[in-house]
Order: sequence, then structure tokens, then C-alpha cells
Amino acid sequence: MNYRNYLVRKSPSTYFFPLIKIPKDLRVYFGRNQFKVYLKNGIRSESFLFPKILFHQIQSIFEEVRIGSISKITVNQIKEILKDKIDRTLIHSQHIVSDTNTFIESEVKKKIDEINDEERLLRTQVKKIMKEFLNT
Repeated sequence: MNYRNYLVRKSPSTYFFPLIKIPKDLRVYFGRNQFKVYLKNGIRSESFLFPKILFHQIQSIFEEVRIGSISKITVNQIKEILKDKIDRTLIHSQHIVSDTNTFIESEVKKKIDEINDEERLLRTQVKKIMKEFLNT
């Protein structure tokens, strides 16, 4: 499924939100078929940035659940992770706008990629530490 298919809203006066469908193999684990995360943004062009970020983040979480590196994570915990990702992205984009008075999409994408790389590195370090801890 394309990440843009996730973005929906109930009416023109409401916020956009990604409707995240849980893969069939994980539905029993989570006890539901889908969930949503509110973006608190009604502007379509701005809202399209977030589903791509969230799509990759949620796919990463689903993969970690599948391989067993995350145990006992709930939908609410996933929502918190995704909301944190949105907040960090918004804070960064606000800094760019206030510093240059323009929105530079390439700079925002670059920073998002940097944050994702840092997150991957931290996850790797945590996995390594957990493995060492469990082996002692």
C-alpha cells in the first residue's frame, strides 16, 4: 500500500489523519485491524509530508515485532512513538521557517533522514546491549 493511501479525514472541517492498517499476520498480536494517529493539521499539502515519515516508521516497528526484538508493544505505545516523530518533525520545520522565513523541503528531508539514521543507530546499540546483558 502506498503511504499516501493512509491519509484521510472525515470532513473538510476536520484534521487529516493517517489510517494505519495492521498487517494480517500481526492483527492477532494487536487485537485490531487498524488505528489512526491525528496530525492536528487541516492543510492537505503540509499533511502529505507526515504519512511518508510515519509509513516508514510503522513498517520498521512492525518488522521488529515480527522478528521478536520488540515484545509486548501496544497500539497506544506505537501511537506515542509516531506522535513523537511528528512533533520532532514539526519542531524542526518551525526552526527552518523562523530562521530563513521560507520552507526548504530538501533541508527538512535531510534532517528527517539524519534523525532516522540516529534512531537506527540507537536501536542497534540498544539491541547490542540487550544481547550482551542476556548472555551474561
